[in-house]
Amino acid sequence: MKLYLYKIIFILVFIPNCLYQAQSKPNIGEPTLIPCSSYIQDDSIDRFIGTWEGNNNGKTLKLILKKEKIRDPNTGICYDLIFGFHKLIENGVETENSVQFDNTNYLNGKSTILGTTNTNNNSHLHLSVTHLSKNKNINIIISYIDSEHLKIDASKNFEGIKVNEPGKPPYDYSIAIPSDFTLTKQ
Repeated sequence: MKLYLYKIIFILVFIPNCLYQAQSKPNIGEPTLIPCSSYIQDDSIDRFIGTWEGNNNGKTLKLILKKEKIRDPNTGICYDLIFGFHKLIENGVETENSVQFDNTNYLNGKSTILGTTNTNNNSHLHLSVTHLSKNKNINIIISYIDSEHLKIDASKNFEGIKVNEPGKPPYDYSIAIPSDFTLTKQ
């Protein structure tokens, strides 16, 4: 009987311990250290890299755009991506600012801009921008004019259903980041 009781106690202690150990994640280091199965390089992104600023109708917009090689964890494929930070000033009042994080990389998760060039027209940059003052993301399309100028062609809300959650303010369709706006390289 004692032997039977010891076996039950052993099973109750040993099996859960094995299960808990099996659920722990292995320490594989930084995701960028994992080798890529292939690399899709986009040199057309390079012309958009840098600090850009523009003023129009009482609004000042500053964009800091960087390029980084990112690995897709699902496919193992690496590709070039633009990420960055922005500052928006409206009538002398700073309404959005993430440029204090410009010394970080993409994996830090502090960027407010993410995008890539259009495969059909690599002189257009398609960005998703976190619109901090509106608590949403928006699409921005930027055209390359020359080495000193970019133009924001469009800024629009993402398509889809907008749900108003109880206790939260209703969805704000307005966009403070201007479109038809020229940016100059700093």
